[in-house]
Amino acid sequence: MPFISSYKVRTKPAILCCGLTCILLILHSSSFLHRPSTNNAPLNFLPGVVVKTNDVDEEDDCLTARNDSIPKYLHGSSYLQPPAINLGLPKMGSTSLQHFFGCAGYGASHWLCGKDQICARCMEASVDAHRPPLEKCGRDNGGGPIYAQIDGWGSKGKILFFPQIDLLNDIIDAYPNGTYFLTFRDMEGWYDSVANWRSPSNRTLKSRMARSVPGLEDGSLQNFTDFFCNHVKRVRATVPMHRLVEVDIEDRNAGRLLSDIFDIDESCWKKTNANDARHDDGSDVVPHPSRPEKLPMLIKGKTEIRGKDGVMRMNPSAMRSNLSNRIRDGREKMS
Repeated sequence: MPFISSYKVRTKPAILCCGLTCILLILHSSSFLHRPSTNNAPLNFLPGVVVKTNDVDEEDDCLTARNDSIPKYLHGSSYLQPPAINLGLPKMGSTSLQHFFGCAGYGASHWLCGKDQICARCMEASVDAHRPPLEKCGRDNGGGPIYAQIDGWGSKGKILFFPQIDLLNDIIDAYPNGTYFLTFRDMEGWYDSVANWRSPSNRTLKSRMARSVPGLEDGSLQNFTDFFCNHVKRVRATVPMHRLVEVDIEDRNAGRLLSDIFDIDESCWKKTNANDARHDDGSDVVPHPSRPEKLPMLIKGKTEIRGKDGVMRMNPSAMRSNLSNRIRDGREKMS
């Protein structure tokens, strides 16, 4: 009995010590989970749960373009992989993107995919038919890979249809190695632009967006800002970072950024009219049917690309398009 009594006396401190040790370990682990990261990266503990550890305000972050999203070792003429699709919203530099690549010699569409296809409608029809989003969008996109604006008049009673919103996952799944753009600008300037831009029917873009997109019924500046911010977050979460080119169209260094990434003459960013010296014959521009003097919908690709400092190089997109057209024409003649 003395032995047993002595054992019990000695085990009580041991048990107490073990219990204190467990409590300390739990507290230490808890403090580690909430410890700020040294590299400002998000910490993910559970699927779908993200703990922000940096000091950047979440709203400001989604309103600011990440100019360093594309590593410099990827810069160059080979970075552009088709299709190159702008996932930005209307009145956020889609025309500037089209003019930049069109000036350089790439085929670039804007609103129309081919000569007689509205991008939004043919992309919706493609997905409805369980096909890749661009499959029903015509065979001729100007011999080039640039889709500067894909939203437009919708079908099925939609006033406007936004493939970059409704078909975002379908687009990325179909073209995981494509090139994607996300454009930014000052929110007040953007809001004023959509509020004052009118269609041929005299409806403002703001009113048409409010009638087409759930959640925009409020119509206020804050409402549109929140909508844009949520779109940015979703695009960033869906598109691989190294395939997403973010550009603030009001940044004075935007032209230099795009020039470095794609090896294109920086001066092309300053073009505001597709009918410049390289497109003076008018044969490579398909105008908007109701406003032919203002907005070209399709700029056809050239056989050469104007690289940085005006150095010319061959346009592989135009060469592939010409080859496929010759093969197609040959088959049609045989049939």
